[in-house]
Amino acid sequence: MIANGDTASGIETLMRGRGLEPQHAQDFTLSIANARFLQGRFAEGLRELGTASTPFLLGGLLHDRAAGHIHQGAYRDALAELERAAELARQNHDEVREAIARVGAAGLYMIGRNDRLAAFREVERCARLGGAISYRYTYFNYWTYWGDLFKLHLLNGDLAAAEALARQKFAADKWYASYVESYLHCARGECAQAAAAASRVLEWGPAAENIPLLYFLAQCQFSQGRADEAVESLLRLQSLYSHLTLGTPYYPKSLLLLGEAYEQKGEAESAARSYSRLLDLWREGDPDIPDRLESRRRLERLKPMLASGG
Repeated sequence: MIANGDTASGIETLMRGRGLEPQHAQDFTLSIANARFLQGRFAEGLRELGTASTPFLLGGLLHDRAAGHIHQGAYRDALAELERAAELARQNHDEVREAIARVGAAGLYMIGRNDRLAAFREVERCARLGGAISYRYTYFNYWTYWGDLFKLHLLNGDLAAAEALARQKFAADKWYASYVESYLHCARGECAQAAAAASRVLEWGPAAENIPLLYFLAQCQFSQGRADEAVESLLRLQSLYSHLTLGTPYYPKSLLLLGEAYEQKGEAESAARSYSRLLDLWREGDPDIPDRLESRRRLERLKPMLASGG
C-alpha cells in the first residue's frame, strides 16, 4: 500500500500487524516510523522510534532517529543519538558501526555546526577504528567511512590531506572513482572538470551520494561567479531529497547557498524564498545553528528591498 502511495492505509495495516505479532513489534515500529517520515510527519516518526528497545537501537535505529533530528535542525539531539550509537557499538565490540557513527558525528559538527575542532576530535576518536574498514571485508561501509573522511578534509580546506587519502584508499577502477575525481576538481576550483566528472555518475549514482557531490559542485560554481550553474546544481540536489535521503545536512546547506546564488543573480524574491524555506524547516530546531542565523540575517537584509519593490 505504501509503495502505491496509500501511506495512511499502509500505516493502519502495520499497526494491526504489530498488535497481532508482538514478537515482530520492533520491525513493525521501524516500518511505521519510516512511513511517517514519508508523509512528512517527522515528529510522529520520531515518537514511534522512541518506543523501541535497546537491542533494536543497535540495528540502526539511533541513526534513523538522528536523521529525523537533522531534518528538523535539532543537531544537538542528532549528535546525542550518534554518540549513543557509537557507545552501544563499542560495548558490543563492533568497530565498524562505531567508526560509522563517529565519522557521521564529525560530519555533522563540520557541516551543520561549522565546528572544526569538534569535528576533528571525533575523527581522532575513530582513527583507531579505521583499520577495521577494508574494501574487501566491509564493502558496503567502505565509502561511507573513508568517503566521509575524505569530504571532511575538503570541507576543512585541507586539499593535501584529501589528496593523500585518495591516493591511499581510492582505486581508480572502483565505482567511486568519478566521485573522488569530481570532488578534487571542485576543491581546486576547476568547476568545468568537476562537472564533467560528475556527469559520469549523476545519472546512475545513488541519491545519497549525489546530494553531497552536487553541493560541492554548486559551491565551486558559486565561488567562481557562475551563479546560473550553481542554481541548476542546487535545484537538482533538492529534487533528490526525500524520505530515502532524510537527514543529510547538505540539504539545508543547499537552501542557504541557493539563496546566496539567487542574490548573486540579483533575484531577491527567489533568495528570500529559499532563506524562508530553511527557517521554516528548522522552526523547531536549535536556535544557534550558524546557517539558521545567517539565513535570518540575510532575509532581514532583503526585506526593505522587497518592500520597496526592488
